Amino acid sequence: MEPAAPAETETVVRERLASYGFDYDAESVPLDDAAAFCRLAPVVRDWWIEEFGAFVPDNGGLFTPPQKGAVPRIDDGTNTLVCAPTGSGKTQAAFAAIVDDLFERARTDDGLDNSVHCLYVSPLKSLANDIHRNLTEPLSAIADRLDARGESVDIRHAIRHGDTSDADRQRMLDETPHILNTTPETLAILLNSPKFKEKLRTVEYVIVDEIHSLADNKRGTHLAVSLERLEAMCETSPTRIGCSATVEPLDTIGEFLVGGRHGDGEWEPRDYDVVDARFVREFDIKLTCPTDDLVNTPHHVVTDRFYGDLAELVADHTNTLVFTNTRSGAERVLQNLRDRGVDADRSGCHHGSLSKARRTEIEEGLKAGDLDVVTTSTSLELGIDMPYIDLVVQVGSPKSVAALLQRVGRAGHQLGRTVKGRVVALDRDELIECTVMLRKAEEGYVDRVFVPENADDVAAQHVYGMAINGPRPEAEIRDVLRRAYPYRGYDDTDIERLFRYLTADYAGLEDRSVYAKVWRDENDPPGGEHHYEEYPPGTPLVGKRGRLARVIYMTNIGTIPDSFTCSVFTRSSDEWVGQLDEETATAAARRSTSSPRATAPLSPRGTPSGSPSPTTSAGRSWPSSANCSTGSRMAARRRSGDGSASSRWTRTRSGRSPGCSMPSSTTPAPRASRRTDGSPSRSNSTAGSTGGTTTSTRTTAAGSTTACPDSSRTAAPRPRQPTSPSPSPTTASPCRCR
Repeated sequence: MEPAAPAETETVVRERLASYGFDYDAESVPLDDAAAFCRLAPVVRDWWIEEFGAFVPDNGGLFTPPQKGAVPRIDDGTNTLVCAPTGSGKTQAAFAAIVDDLFERARTDDGLDNSVHCLYVSPLKSLANDIHRNLTEPLSAIADRLDARGESVDIRHAIRHGDTSDADRQRMLDETPHILNTTPETLAILLNSPKFKEKLRTVEYVIVDEIHSLADNKRGTHLAVSLERLEAMCETSPTRIGCSATVEPLDTIGEFLVGGRHGDGEWEPRDYDVVDARFVREFDIKLTCPTDDLVNTPHHVVTDRFYGDLAELVADHTNTLVFTNTRSGAERVLQNLRDRGVDADRSGCHHGSLSKARRTEIEEGLKAGDLDVVTTSTSLELGIDMPYIDLVVQVGSPKSVAALLQRVGRAGHQLGRTVKGRVVALDRDELIECTVMLRKAEEGYVDRVFVPENADDVAAQHVYGMAINGPRPEAEIRDVLRRAYPYRGYDDTDIERLFRYLTADYAGLEDRSVYAKVWRDENDPPGGEHHYEEYPPGTPLVGKRGRLARVIYMTNIGTIPDSFTCSVFTRSSDEWVGQLDEETATAAARRSTSSPRATAPLSPRGTPSGSPSPTTSAGRSWPSSANCSTGSRMAARRRSGDGSASSRWTRTRSGRSPGCSMPSSTTPAPRASRRTDGSPSRSNSTAGSTGGTTTSTRTTAAGSTTACPDSSRTAAPRPRQPTSPSPSPTTASPCRCR
């Protein structure tokens, strides 16, 4: 809405502030954003003053620094990138003008359509859940104020991601949320949902939260193309808002957010503004070690001192958040803290392998301040509001300055509070690495973001998705792809190569079980077998091949590497005991060959300090997903003999050939081939199929565990290796590839 005259706005705002009786002089307090604040409708202003009016002296106005710049721009429909530290109100900056606009339009005679008007995309399910909770309060409070005036206005909002039940998904078709919270992968699925994609044609606003965590990986590349597909589908060009922590370079992130167009042979980004509200918060970060001599101190002494010091830190603070680099590490740290007296009812663990109910329980406990300590891997790294956290402990190296600041920024998660963090180095390599990171953080250094470009695997997924929604003209598919920032340099040669692969036009592909996913044809004249009336004859078209095309697309979408799992059987009775994932199996194998490391703390990669980490053939660390809960359940079932034969073999998701090493205590085994970007090879996906891979584990008498892939399931069983003395009934069986 249009702002009031400047002379009137300040008077109006000060009068409203005075009526609430805040603990400051409303007539003299600094107020530099009255004009921007008065863009909001009176009912929204009243709610905002009641909720945030007490912080006016700290902010110098009703808005925080990022809100001062973002609210007017978003209200004007300008694409905006908001860059500010954690806890500075970035998300509220994105939603304020949008909520105001939706309420204003909902109060008109026409109202809002039964469709999506605002799309919020977050990299984590937990972040989407948190935003959903934070939206519930303002929307309900504003609606109640209008209801008291005799106006019945309802702005609906909902979450749609992997945890959403089928019943809720169906309900969204009948009563569609006006604000939809989702993830990049779910958005790609919705764009190919025959019914729900029609609900996205009315989208007017797109918010991409924590965009810095997406831009430097293929999840961001995938999202960038999804946004261009959404743009081509919508009735009007949506206003794009990106929320980012401190990141460099801002121009790159801005262009990544908005995409662009090709004109006169050059790619030009769409117009956008940057709200650069980066400022230095008060930091209290220290690097600590359990001992003065990390080289000669026995490992069990380092371990014992580490957990003792950590327990003292937890006792000395109200709420502590402990970051590790792996899920199994988070579970292990929590268990050791409980062994040292931390109350189990006031502590918890949070990571992606836990159930939705358990994650939600932990998140609610953190928000309410009911938990003394929570351990986590990366699932609580981004924007969840945790106002009671007063200490963050980082175990080992976070691997980047940006990750360090993001994690430590969870403490004092609001303006004016000191960020208190402790980084614990457990070996000399970590000590050097963390020292450099803290020095760089003090100097204001920020890791530069490098956006992956021209990723063929992501392009294959989206071209396949557009073909499923087709047939579509080749030129249209090419334009949609190249409007995304990561594909601005994707030329005709690249596209032709991609189409040849998707049509299996290369010799020998079918011999490798890679079959055509799409067809290419010129639209036949009327009466022809392949004529489509909506396009002129002779127009090159692309369409899907196969009856299960949509199923293949939906079940293989995204770029998150699949976690490698393998089934474990008892040697004596051939019972299925459970599943091991890559990291849990590796750690267990190492601990079994070196008893002093049974309670070893974490090294930078989550393995016991001092032991080798799994590596790729190129020597790079493999960022696997851990599931310590599964390992714990497996151990319990192994003790009780409660095995289920129903899940005898485990097929990895998407049929990926993992080739994961399960190394012995000293030498990492080589890995299978990987793509040049470092992500694992995939098969039976939208980019091609090579068949499934079945895995099981072999545990030798010495305790080393290996993974045995079997892509054909027809190979003869491997001969059992002779072992000395007979194993106990609880020993895992050797691999029997069938």
